[in-house]
Amino acid sequence: MVGPLFRYGLSDAELKKLGELVLTWSSTEHMLAHGLGVMLNLDAEQATALTFPMPLDRKIAWIGTLVEGRAFDTIKPIVSELKAVINKVQSMRNTVIHGILLAPTDERDDVAFYLRSKERIIPAKDVWDAEEVTNYACHVAAHFCWSLAEPHNAAKLFAALPDRPASLALPPRDSRGSA
Repeated sequence: MVGPLFRYGLSDAELKKLGELVLTWSSTEHMLAHGLGVMLNLDAEQATALTFPMPLDRKIAWIGTLVEGRAFDTIKPIVSELKAVINKVQSMRNTVIHGILLAPTDERDDVAFYLRSKERIIPAKDVWDAEEVTNYACHVAAHFCWSLAEPHNAAKLFAALPDRPASLALPPRDSRGSA
């Protein structure tokens, strides 16, 4: 068996946490693509071709545009929450997924994720600390999909969201989904 080319300087627990975060981000994006396909009334094959390859920001933009239509009035609160929380996790997700891991330096005593195209560096500790926000975003994406399946229960589904993590630093949400 061929082993890894690089040593990443992460403990087994950190590698496990990284794997969980990546899988949660992937699941969240999968649900958003599925929900967008439902909003566009696409069959599975069409959704796979159109919505799944879309970048995350484009999915969110489309969802935001479509929810302004009358047919989606009941899910507006959840979409408002979705847009707010995805905006908070997207740059971290992109940096971790598309970046590289940097070794500690004299200026930084921990490993960090580096996305060269954006010249963005995020300390690994900040990534681990974002677990609750990542999990919350996944919950919101799931509630978004469930609300599309049961629009008559959208208000109950919005009310059933877990408490928003304090680290999101967003204004309190109200029953209409306003942030």
